[in-house]
Amino acid sequence: FLKQGKALFDDYRARKDATRADTLAAIETADRNDVVTQWTVGVLLALVGAATLVVALRGRQRLQRHVVAPVDGLLASVRDIGEGKLTPPHPVDGSAELVALRDGLADMTVALRRQREEAAAQAERLQAQTDRLRTILIMAREIAGSLNTRYVIDSTVQAAVAVTDGRVLLWLLEEDGNGLELAYDSDSGPVAPMQTSCNLGVGVVGRSARYGQISRGDPDTGEDPAVAVPLVVGARVIGILECYDAVEGEVEGQRLSAVEMLATLSGSAIEASRLHAATERLSQFDPLTQLANRRRLGADLESAVANAKRHGSPMSVIMLDLDHFKELNDRYGHQQGDVVLQEVASTLRTAMRDGETAYRYGGEEFAILVTRGGPDDAAQLAERLRSRVEADFRRGDKQLVTASF
Repeated sequence: FLKQGKALFDDYRARKDATRADTLAAIETADRNDVVTQWTVGVLLALVGAATLVVALRGRQRLQRHVVAPVDGLLASVRDIGEGKLTPPHPVDGSAELVALRDGLADMTVALRRQREEAAAQAERLQAQTDRLRTILIMAREIAGSLNTRYVIDSTVQAAVAVTDGRVLLWLLEEDGNGLELAYDSDSGPVAPMQTSCNLGVGVVGRSARYGQISRGDPDTGEDPAVAVPLVVGARVIGILECYDAVEGEVEGQRLSAVEMLATLSGSAIEASRLHAATERLSQFDPLTQLANRRRLGADLESAVANAKRHGSPMSVIMLDLDHFKELNDRYGHQQGDVVLQEVASTLRTAMRDGETAYRYGGEEFAILVTRGGPDDAAQLAERLRSRVEADFRRGDKQLVTASF
């Protein structure tokens, strides 16, 4: 039994050792295979990682080129637009969506630039219109308190030049109403009366004056390229503003509206100043003889006396009246007497020299103010005038009128 058990244990031990050896060999083989496998997997993972990195880098570059860079460009364009820099968007080389977005930004930039240009032009037009209205307001303030016709005309023309930026001429209706005379030219200044005239209905100025409407010259017919704006006071044309086109363009639109407003204001001011001048003349001049009257003599005499005292120089006054004038009126009528007074006044007026002024003192009495000369000079003048009156009113052997000095 022991031998048999020993044999069994020896056999068991032998098999155990063999099994252990086989197991150790298998483990060693498995370890070797595992290391190989790990290395193989590691290499494969490294290769996969490297490939993944390459793919990722390429994807990043592609993303940078096709997405990030275009988006950055679009963002830069949006920032520029926000800052008011309406420049074309940065070039975009990306997807169709980003290119479409770039094109939309470009269209928006163009539209904003156009709107800004239009807004700037509108602001410039509004500023120009404001300046024109300010010019008209300043002119209205200046002429409102002035009754000097020359000053009103000068202010009107200067304001019209500021409004139109071109040459301006001002025409006034003649006293008989049959034509117009040039009163002021912005290129040369005031114009002497009756130096340049225009008939009603002839040319751009004449048509505007006849029909009381704005008229524009027709270069095809030889007329000047100007626009004529009437100065209308109560349904009556008293003058014309003739405006020539400026370098910037024709006188139209807001400029023409400003000129019309200017014509309305200046027309009333010119008419008021002319009426005042006429009233002032009537108050200081005799309507029958057109000589200065007694009121004017009082003012001139006061000034002449003060001037003579200041400079210590002599002055004289001559009084004269027509002889037997009452008998002339009774015999020939007062109408003929008025004719005689007018002719005597004309004789005196044409005989006056520098420093000598004739006045109608009243009735058949006249006065001569001599600001340069003493009694002897005045006596010589009186004799000369007496002889002149006798000569002008002698008809053959008959002496019609004489005068005492």
